[in-house]
Amino acid sequence: MDVINKSLVSALESLPKDLKPTSEGVSLVSLKTQLLISYVQKLAFLILVKLEGKSYLEFQNVVEKLVRLRLEIEKIRPLENRIQYSLDKLLRAAERKEELESLSTSGMDGGINQEDTDSLKLHYKPNLVGLESDEEESPAAKGKHKKSNKKDVSSEEVSSESEEDESKTDGVYRPPRIRAVTMDDEKKPRRRPNQLVDEFVSSDLSSLPQSMPSIGSNLERGGRVIHADERQLEKMRERAEYEESNYTRLPKLSKKELKNVKKPKKPGFGGEDWSLLDRSFNSDAFASRKLDLSSRANKRGASDASEGASGSGQNRMGDAYRKRRKALKRR
Repeated sequence: MDVINKSLVSALESLPKDLKPTSEGVSLVSLKTQLLISYVQKLAFLILVKLEGKSYLEFQNVVEKLVRLRLEIEKIRPLENRIQYSLDKLLRAAERKEELESLSTSGMDGGINQEDTDSLKLHYKPNLVGLESDEEESPAAKGKHKKSNKKDVSSEEVSSESEEDESKTDGVYRPPRIRAVTMDDEKKPRRRPNQLVDEFVSSDLSSLPQSMPSIGSNLERGGRVIHADERQLEKMRERAEYEESNYTRLPKLSKKELKNVKKPKKPGFGGEDWSLLDRSFNSDAFASRKLDLSSRANKRGASDASEGASGSGQNRMGDAYRKRRKALKRR
């Protein structure tokens, strides 16, 4: 408590003595200071309770008020950011007023400079061109107004007024210059080359040793699925590592992604590719040949039936004998 009292006394001594509270200030700033003072008071009270060896349960209402004050202070932060621009504007105006007062007091002593006072007064000069409309003001009045302002207006204000006049004549909107904006010098990153080209360069054109998966590490479902795509395995490993490190579950994969993951890259078993055996039975050439044999047999049966229907019974017996004889000779 002695340390807190000493710090408060030193803070009070550093404050100006002639500073009086005013009702024309920003109410949000005064509210924030009051909340901070009450928060520090209750926090110091709880520290004193802890030093005396008492329990916080006896002062539960103080703890609740402390939590409420902390919440109110956190809610004030976005509001303070919203009015930050107007606060900076008021502070700059107060600083300029102090400068004018200091110059006036120095002028009474006998050392005033007229150029300094004129330059400070120009900060409060309104932009009359923006207040008047084109219909109310004639071109002659505009020219007279520009001539009168050229005497006491700085080069920056003249350039801003000329830009505003140009924006009114050509109809193009130009935002007001509140603060200086610099162009970004950073160049856009180039497009990434194709990953297949990178893999080809790193695997075939490089003489460095390559890391290959150990035997059986790319097998799943009892060896029925072989993952030939290393990128898919890398994605799954990154997903599992992120979930384990952050103690959270990522959203489930979509049906399309899940289908691609579950789809076997190579048909095989035990890490070997057995697609050659399956290809011999399901070959297109074998199927077409079988179709041709069956179609030939059907055509032969149809031709035999037509010949038998057109001829007599003796001719039919002879024709069948001759055909069998020809078939035996071919064998």
